[in-house]
Amino acid sequence: MQKLIKGIKTNMVLRLLMIFISTGLVVAVGLSCNDSRTPQNPSRNPILGIIGIFFEGTGIDPDTLLPTLEGNACEDRVVRVEVNEEFPDGSVVEFSIGGVDIGVAGCLFDASSFIINGQAFATYLPFPNLTDVIQNVAIAVTITTPDGFSQSDFTQVIVEPVFLVAQDDSASLTVPFCPNDVPTTIVLTFDAMGLENCGDLSVSFDRSLGTITAIGPLGDTITIGYTAKNGAGGIQIITITIVLPNPASVDPSCPNVPLADRTIFATVVIEQTVGEAPTDDEGFVDCSGVIGPVPTEAQCTDGLDNDADGAIDCDDGDCAADPICEFPEATCDDGFDNDADGDIDCADTDDCSGSGFCGPESDAAFCSDFVDNDADGDIDCEDADCDMVDIGGGIECEFGTETGTNCDDTFDNDADGLVDCEELSCNGEDGEPGAGMDTCQFNFEIDCDDEFDNDADGLEDCLDPNCDGQDGDPSDGAVCEFGTETLCADGFDNDGDGLIDGADSDC
Repeated sequence: MQKLIKGIKTNMVLRLLMIFISTGLVVAVGLSCNDSRTPQNPSRNPILGIIGIFFEGTGIDPDTLLPTLEGNACEDRVVRVEVNEEFPDGSVVEFSIGGVDIGVAGCLFDASSFIINGQAFATYLPFPNLTDVIQNVAIAVTITTPDGFSQSDFTQVIVEPVFLVAQDDSASLTVPFCPNDVPTTIVLTFDAMGLENCGDLSVSFDRSLGTITAIGPLGDTITIGYTAKNGAGGIQIITITIVLPNPASVDPSCPNVPLADRTIFATVVIEQTVGEAPTDDEGFVDCSGVIGPVPTEAQCTDGLDNDADGAIDCDDGDCAADPICEFPEATCDDGFDNDADGDIDCADTDDCSGSGFCGPESDAAFCSDFVDNDADGDIDCEDADCDMVDIGGGIECEFGTETGTNCDDTFDNDADGLVDCEELSCNGEDGEPGAGMDTCQFNFEIDCDDEFDNDADGLEDCLDPNCDGQDGDPSDGAVCEFGTETLCADGFDNDGDGLIDGADSDC
């Protein structure tokens, strides 16, 4: 399997052949469906309605020019459909999904039901692809006008496999006999694809033979530091496991993917041999002349076993005098396991239940204090318990989706990192704070004369490339010119740089 995975990554001929086969199958199905569509009104031309279907923020495969995603269920992508006047606002939109292997195709959610401002959107999440095969997935859309005219089209996306493999799956170590001698360490390196900052990583090993001293970040390579225990011989098996997200936890409309279908692992076997025991002049074992000082736990907050004695941070007696270590835990909002019992802050119910920081996360104070008060992994507006809780100033949390009147309050109500018009769910809603009324237009500005940044990209009206050639002056219909002003006698700042006609160096 390792050879096959590496072959796919390095052998361009094999890669292109796999993409060609999968693309051909999907296109054949798509064309078959396209040929069978007959508009109810034969006077309409079905090829003129749908301008295109676009993936936002994806890379492009240089060999096929198709958008590419990594099959890790970590990153979703917005699918945008553009139509012309053939499909007026209010036309019904239906999205669907298919592919060569439906088991790793993915799911669509937050899909538009109707055309708004000539556009419709859906969010696509690829499923974990552990098949060692490049998947070609088709995203199809069918649009129906109020009078019954219907048209369908589709686009494709490559979902690449993820993998994890040890650069060396075996090693041999000789460890010192004496307990206080300098221990033997080794760095294990794993090659990965599609796992950067994705998934939950865990490492299993035999603690009687040694300890893990450091774990590198999830990326193209993952490193693990291993320190063998002095005097301990045997076979050490180190297994690194990464569990990818369950699509059902990303959005409830996505199906549940079993744990086995989203778990990937790699193993290294280390043969550990104890070195020769030092002896004195009479032949007795003598460890008094060991090399180097006895190590101590130098850092008490780094999550590492610095002295390789099997105890980490506050669990190590060397840290007893460090003020961050508390027995019992008294500081319940610092994100640290102060008493080394395995429970952090509010999760430590024995010590923190009466601290004033911990309790049901369901009122204004606990929904705005940046603390996970109920230890469920969700903070403030991320927590379902805070849904519709007013946290002050007329601001309320909205669990899961930011909608309606909350699209103009300049606050991230659903705690997803997106504010107001940056949200797909705010498309078509009033996004201007205060008494004004200017609509959000997700990812593509259409209203170019309203003095409002409708798509929240930091560019307003004629400064936005989406507005090039569009009406930019509400009084006389002068048009926007993105980047360079060439209309130099219309009394309008066409490129939005603050300079009009002859005052602009472009003229």
